[in-house]
Amino acid sequence: MVSVSCSELPNRGREQHTFAHHILRHWNMLPARMHLVALPLSSHDRLSELQHGLLNPQHACKTFAGSTQHNQTFAERMTSVCGRASCPGVPSRRDDAPCRCRLLDFTLDRYHNATVVAATPRPLWRWAEAHLNLSQATLRGLPVCASGVASTSRAWLHSRPRTVYEAVLRETSVAVNGEAVHYMERLMAAVYGPPPRRGE
Repeated sequence: MVSVSCSELPNRGREQHTFAHHILRHWNMLPARMHLVALPLSSHDRLSELQHGLLNPQHACKTFAGSTQHNQTFAERMTSVCGRASCPGVPSRRDDAPCRCRLLDFTLDRYHNATVVAATPRPLWRWAEAHLNLSQATLRGLPVCASGVASTSRAWLHSRPRTVYEAVLRETSVAVNGEAVHYMERLMAAVYGPPPRRGE
């Protein structure tokens, strides 16, 4: 018989806060393989992505690879979020105005008509450098995750210092709708995937 228990957490940081909380709570007894899944499964083709992770032990997350519209790595990827993205050097735009910048420079002021609590520091690459110990050079070669689902392993997680996940928990607990959560959605391979080769 399988024993299942639930923990009630404060409503902060969406699924990214929950993932970090679980990893830290079970740090010394993590399973060999784990699958981190945001809900609902009907969004972003998450069920098929979970199935992919269950079948392939080397799989980390769905990326934009193979898409005719998007590129796979942070070095290649541009973002256009219909006025919700704030690009360096671009003044505030009305909600329906397009904005385009490197994903490395991504910031987010509003999401679904709600104000986003700014991350510290900004933009995405500075936040990753400060809290995840990832240089911009390393980040440029990493894939961008696209579905809110990540498959990981005890070995991959333990290849990083526990302090990385403590930082994720701390930074995503700032607010329900915090900018750090949106950074982490894109950084899931960088945090939960195989350890990157530094500066490449």
